[in-house]
Amino acid sequence: MPGLATQLPPPGPGQLIPAAGVGGGAANAIPIVAPFVKIASVATAADSVLLPKTYGGDSIFIQNQGAAAVAVFGFGGATINGAASVSQGAGLGALYIAGMEGTWTRLLQA
Repeated sequence: MPGLATQLPPPGPGQLIPAAGVGGGAANAIPIVAPFVKIASVATAADSVLLPKTYGGDSIFIQNQGAAAVAVFGFGGATINGAASVSQGAGLGALYIAGMEGTWTRLLQA
């Protein structure tokens, strides 16, 4: 019987973000455009990225490889775990799932 890796579909396209948006806030955030994202650098805490608009059913995995926490914002006022933004610590991965339009749920790596 084949292993699990051979049964799963190949991963979708990825996005490398060389540096999160400096200065933080939704206005300065780097837009996310792929389902798998690696943030290579977060210079100061609260530098930011922006989740895309969702109609529900979307999922995005973000890996923060920067030295500081990154602020993650929802597009157009969408909420993440009931808030306008969440902080994702340095070195942590998180899965963001949109259950319905304008609402994201974050599952953070322990």
